[in-house]
Formats: sequence, structure tokens, C-alpha cells
Amino acid sequence: MIETLMDVGIWTPSGDVETDYEDFFNLNEEMRAHLRSLEGHSVSLWDVEHAFWWRMQQQSVNIGVVPPLRPISTGEDGFLGLPEGYVPPVVSILPLLAVNDEQVAKLCEQTGRSIEKVFEERIAILFKMFGFVVEALGQGYGRMPDG
Repeated sequence: MIETLMDVGIWTPSGDVETDYEDFFNLNEEMRAHLRSLEGHSVSLWDVEHAFWWRMQQQSVNIGVVPPLRPISTGEDGFLGLPEGYVPPVVSILPLLAVNDEQVAKLCEQTGRSIEKVFEERIAILFKMFGFVVEALGQGYGRMPDG
């Protein structure tokens, strides 16, 4: 979140831990109040952090990750809308990958990877999110493991 705040020019740490903590906390509370006024309901600090996490995921498109199908639009004030789901976009696309969705297959082709390869990569990410240590072995053949 700090990296994203710095990237968009909203906040830069001063180097003084006490001041930075207070400024960071106050900025989060200000963003939470703003999002609450936009959304019309309670917004947690987790929601604020998740909105910035989403932005970092959107930026990952620049390094070859398949973008989510329905990106959240940026409002006039630069804040992201809050997603309704709890599943991170990087793995939320797994059901569409699993059924070889035509639109997703085209997105995969645009990144120069097969839908099967992207599926395997996302499965590895999901297992890492569950706390497993994953070693990607490449796409296996037959009964050979992928990771």
C-alpha cells in the first residue's frame, strides 16, 4: 500500500517513524471517510488497503499478467471503487480458465501464453496464498506434476 501511495503521489514517508505512522494512519482514516461517503455504507481500513492492493494488481498487467475481465474504474478523484468480492483477482479468474473461456483464452494469447499455462500459474499462486510452499516445475505431461 505504501508503494502505491508513493507511486500515485499521495504520500511519501519522511523517515521519522513516529511522524510517518501518525500521517499514514490519518491518511487512511481520511480515505476511509471519503470512500464511506461514496459507497454510502461502512468502510473498513481493510477495504481501503484492498483498494490499493487492487491498483497494484492492475499495474501488474504491465509485466505480463492477464488482466481481470472487469477492472474497477477510477473515479474523478483518483480513488478506486471497492470490489464486491473477496477473492483476489489474480485467482478469481480460475473458474474461467478451467472451462477454457473464449474471452480469457484470447487474453492469454495476448500475453503469449496458453490458457493451460496461465491456469497452472494461477493454481500455484492460489496454493501459495493458502500457505503452501510451491515449486513450479513447468507444465507436466501425462501424470507428471506441474509443481
